[in-house]
Amino acid sequence: MGHTSSKSAGIGDDDGRKTTANSAVVSQTVTESGSITMKIASNAQTKGIGVGNSIKSDKFHGTDGYIAYYPDGERYECADWVSVFLYLDKPASPEDVVMADFQFSLLGVSGGGGEECDVTLGANVTRGGDSCHRRQDDVPPSDLHGDFGDLLKSGFGADVKFKVGGQLFAAHSSVLATRSPVFMAELFGTPEEGESKDVATTNCTIRIGDMDASVFWAMLHFIYTETLPCIEEGDRRHMLKCLCAAARRYDIKRLKLICKDMLHKGDI
Repeated sequence: MGHTSSKSAGIGDDDGRKTTANSAVVSQTVTESGSITMKIASNAQTKGIGVGNSIKSDKFHGTDGYIAYYPDGERYECADWVSVFLYLDKPASPEDVVMADFQFSLLGVSGGGGEECDVTLGANVTRGGDSCHRRQDDVPPSDLHGDFGDLLKSGFGADVKFKVGGQLFAAHSSVLATRSPVFMAELFGTPEEGESKDVATTNCTIRIGDMDASVFWAMLHFIYTETLPCIEEGDRRHMLKCLCAAARRYDIKRLKLICKDMLHKGDI
């Protein structure tokens, strides 16, 4: 459960039919005990609203919580999957984080089968008085990717620079070498070469003349965070092709597979 910046959007299908995010909910039932049953229109009517766009339920009884259903996935890495989240509409302060026990259930499908099936979801939420507040000794979820993303943006402690398309990017040689064997060889040498290059002592600038600056930045973003940055809708196919080539060049296997998979499935 968390805060939300999810979007709602109009939905269309190949037959030209139009379904709004609200009308995509065929029916729903909210009970005082803290449960919601929501029937959602078929994939043929909801697929295609776009990654990060959601269909929202009514709020749970007596709370600001609701279900967000993402037919095209909540992030690009999940674009081939349906994503379902429980959100709290009103942000809580860090000292008063609301906790809840919840369970999602797929209650059934109905209709003509395949893409024409309607989906029925169920969710139960339980929250209590003092138990809803985080204890001081509770362990928060990991935000390692966020911390490394901030490190990349700040450039703090960077020991190597790249000049790409007239732009200068600061990075950390140890991070790059850990994530890419090609960067390891370029920055620190190989066992066959004997003594390490140790660029950390030289703070050198490396020029890359055959790659667009936006592609290089997107690759750096993935190296540090394991996620793709936001890409403008009209540029996605071109960017994914260029990122795939960059991933091959620097032997970043997971990035290459993600780009190839998204291009193959048309999740752009």
